[in-house]
Amino acid sequence: MGELLNAAESWNHELVDKLAAKGYSLAENLFQRNVKRVTVEQVASRMESPHTVPNTRERQDALMQISTAGQFTESLVEGVFCIFNSADMILAISRKENHKTVATLQKRKDAALKAVNNQTKASNLFNNKLYQKWTKSDFIIALKY
Repeated sequence: MGELLNAAESWNHELVDKLAAKGYSLAENLFQRNVKRVTVEQVASRMESPHTVPNTRERQDALMQISTAGQFTESLVEGVFCIFNSADMILAISRKENHKTVATLQKRKDAALKAVNNQTKASNLFNNKLYQKWTKSDFIIALKY
């Protein structure tokens, strides 16, 4: 298969060179294709996938990081059918959703704390300082409130 891909790539390059020689300047940019080659190191790294023990936090963390079905078989060497239905998978999905919820709630909390801080500053300003003596920063505080 590799020899066939190399031959197809060389034919493509020869054709593009002929088109470029005849004056088709866009041929190199539009038509030239290169074969994606896989090195021995890449194949070896795929074979050395991490093994995790069922019902552990390590496995749940690994499942949380996975985004495609093909990654299940690469990172967890088991039958594919038991992975999708395992308790670890269910916990990993719920933890992933909880992380998103926590981020949303943190943003809402920060906005609420900022509003409380503005209200406190404004109430101190309104109660302790006359309107005629307000500075530019005092007006900014009043407008934020």
